Amino acid sequence: MRKILPTNDLMFKKMMTSEGKEYILQNFIQVVTGMKLSNVKPTNPYQIQKYRENLAGVNLEMYQTIVDIAATTEEGIDIIIEMQLYKHRGFFERIRYYMASTYMESYSAGHQTYKPVVSIVVTDFSVFKEDPEPRVEIGLVNLEKNREVLNEKDQPFERVYLVNLATTLSNQDEAFNEWRNFLKNGTITAKASKEIQDAYAVVDFYNLDSEEMKMAEQMEKYEEVYWKTIEYAKETAREAGLKEGQVLAFLKMNLPITEIMKHTGLSEEEIQKIKNTL
Repeated sequence: MRKILPTNDLMFKKMMTSEGKEYILQNFIQVVTGMKLSNVKPTNPYQIQKYRENLAGVNLEMYQTIVDIAATTEEGIDIIIEMQLYKHRGFFERIRYYMASTYMESYSAGHQTYKPVVSIVVTDFSVFKEDPEPRVEIGLVNLEKNREVLNEKDQPFERVYLVNLATTLSNQDEAFNEWRNFLKNGTITAKASKEIQDAYAVVDFYNLDSEEMKMAEQMEKYEEVYWKTIEYAKETAREAGLKEGQVLAFLKMNLPITEIMKHTGLSEEEIQKIKNTL
């Protein structure tokens, strides 16, 4: 039986942001964050024609396994959900950058105050080796008083929730464990909520139409090729014993400088100097 995991780009977007499935997205957010939210709406809902157009512009060698879902709530909170199955340099810094960008967008959109931003990041690795737990919550904290700093509405200014699919540690929240198991393995138990059961039906490979089947399989291929290519370039550079060799390998793959910076830890100026030697 053909099965593609819910972490697949198309599958994740379809089950979380399809019209009429907003309750699945709201349940996932509430289970992960513990926040009681109302009227959660995706700002980038899934549409097959739009997804087709986006997929047509994907470069096989530039593909990243990252899923972005943006949503808003009646309480005026911006939600960002990202999926990242492979770790790279500056990963948490990039999360903070996306949150800051969302924060600034709410200001430039004419709001009198900044809207709170909550980021949920699902990974297949531990972002911080000292924090291998299934769920890690990070907020703005007054260190002297050891309490979270809240806005005038008693809302967090910002929070990051890291959901670790790779760890073998358990969590006491059964609803969270059910979501985590579903995302990791694509299976559900008899204890699964209605929202998870419905999500399971949405991402059943045989419930997709023929075009969605093809695109979901294509995204799996892109993911595999991208990361195998990255690992090959890194291994080639390690054998040569040169950071420069790694950069040269990436440049020959036509990876953009921003991608090379992410995988090497070098600055744009350092990479440009190596590029100029070609």
